[in-house]
Amino acid sequence: MSSKGYVWAAAASAMVACSAVSADAGVFHRRCTPQYAPAACAPACVESVAAVAGHYEDVVVSRTVYVNETTYETRKVMTTECRPETRERSYNVCRRVPYKETVTEEYTVMVQKTAMKKVTETVYKPVHRTVQQNYTVMVPHVERRQGVQNIVECRPEQATRTICVDRGHWETREIQVPCYGAGYGYGYGYAPRGNCGGCGSCGGCAPPPMVTRCVRVWVPQYVQQQVAYTVMKQYVVAKPYEYCVTVCKPETRTRQVQICEQVAEQVVREVPVVTCVPEKKTRTFDVTRYKDVTETKVDQYTVMVPHQVEKTIQVPVVRCVPKSVQCTVRKWVCDPVPACTTPAEAPAVAPAPSVAPAPAPAPSPTLKPRPAAPAPAPLPVPKK
Repeated sequence: MSSKGYVWAAAASAMVACSAVSADAGVFHRRCTPQYAPAACAPACVESVAAVAGHYEDVVVSRTVYVNETTYETRKVMTTECRPETRERSYNVCRRVPYKETVTEEYTVMVQKTAMKKVTETVYKPVHRTVQQNYTVMVPHVERRQGVQNIVECRPEQATRTICVDRGHWETREIQVPCYGAGYGYGYGYAPRGNCGGCGSCGGCAPPPMVTRCVRVWVPQYVQQQVAYTVMKQYVVAKPYEYCVTVCKPETRTRQVQICEQVAEQVVREVPVVTCVPEKKTRTFDVTRYKDVTETKVDQYTVMVPHQVEKTIQVPVVRCVPKSVQCTVRKWVCDPVPACTTPAEAPAVAPAPSVAPAPAPAPSPTLKPRPAAPAPAPLPVPKK
């Protein structure tokens, strides 16, 4: 552990000690409350104690902490070291040594010899002669033939149909139509024709008078009658006709042809025949052979031999050393009580009990609430 780490450990221990003292100060603060007031004080004194305030005071406290301290000691230890050592060893080496040797051997070779031999063989000779040959050819001929073909013809025919004809006439008829005088406007498709017997001055409040008019009307008369007309009808007619056809007919003819025939004939002749005859011969040549020779060799090699060696080394040793640390503790101090005149009646500030205090009695409705204590100032940061 470094020196900086030791300083931080000491500061942490000091802060733990300061927190313990602060807890004790809290116990003293509780003793300034009305439930811890002395029994000798009158009720008025209890009421005045509840209204008494206090303040914080910074107290410097010395605490002892243990810090790790590292020291170096000289010690002797046994270590193992390897030293090089040269040694010798012998081993056998086998190698092949060449040598020459003359060898005589007998071998066989095939020697060619030629001899004449009579051979009888069959020979085919060509013989040419003329032969009469018949052959067939296809000769084309043109023939006229009769055929029938279907032809479509259109022929006129008379037909009758019924039609409807209007044979009406005109008639003159009398109809009743309203008469519009000077007081009526146009209506019913008729123009005003002056005064036609109405009042003419009522302004259209009365219906118009009716008058008789002659109208020409067409009276229809539908009559059915037969009408003749001509139509063209199609008929299929079979009509004979002639056409020409080319037909091939076979015809036999004769011609002279030259043919070649192979005639067999026996012929004797002499031909050379080559045969291989074995023959023994002798030859001498040099051969290289090998033999194994064993030799002994000596070789040197190096090995590492371990040895025990005593050495002096520096060993770090960590010990816990006591150290006095000064820390500042914030303590609550009660102000003097004005209601109690004698020192015996004043509330004494006793040290914190070793056991937990008894539960406080229920507050009286006549007591005034104690004002809140002021917030403590922040503790000083320890120096590094």
